[in-house]
Amino acid sequence: MEQQTQQQIEDGGNNQAAGSSNRWAPTPPQLRILKGLYYDKGFKYPTPEQIQEICLHLK
Repeated sequence: MEQQTQQQIEDGGNNQAAGSSNRWAPTPPQLRILKGLYYDKGFKYPTPEQIQEICLHLK
């Protein structure tokens, strides 16, 4: 499992195998943004407006 996680980081967070779904795998910069929002700023239940703003930052 740890090797798979390291491979995802090296591949920029892309985790797609043949026949797999398009599940989002965040990149390290995206994880830092999310960590800052949820741990540092205390977001627990963001509003729909906050979710849209977060999505813009993650693109």
